Amino acid sequence: MLGKLARELRLLGIDCAYQKEANSEQTLKKAKNGQRILLTRNTKLKDKESVFFIESEKVAEQVQQVLEAFPNLAFNPMTRCLDCNAVLVEREKESIKSEVPFYVYRTQERFYCCPDCGKIYWRGTHYEDMKKRVSKYLKK
Repeated sequence: MLGKLARELRLLGIDCAYQKEANSEQTLKKAKNGQRILLTRNTKLKDKESVFFIESEKVAEQVQQVLEAFPNLAFNPMTRCLDCNAVLVEREKESIKSEVPFYVYRTQERFYCCPDCGKIYWRGTHYEDMKKRVSKYLKK
């Protein structure tokens, strides 16, 4: 329901767990036990403890709603895996040679890897767009 929001929060470096297909009661229990806030658009959960209801269907507005509601969030942009939330670690260029396209290997110097899912990140053409999104979110 809020997968795109989770990715955007992770882009900002915010620790953000996401369960694609979740049982509402189990998820609520995990939120309470893990000292997390459950973000949802599910109106049935709207008034439950440890739940924050997301009003908008638009991702940018959802991010702004979260940032306004939780002004003390710690930001460390582009340090988390967008897919699984783990903190990225830098890897030596030589160690990823066989894992990235030849052109990427030849044109990039720094690579970051997710220790959990193995996804590799680099500052390609998409990087400037990501920086603009981060900047836009943090200016408001």
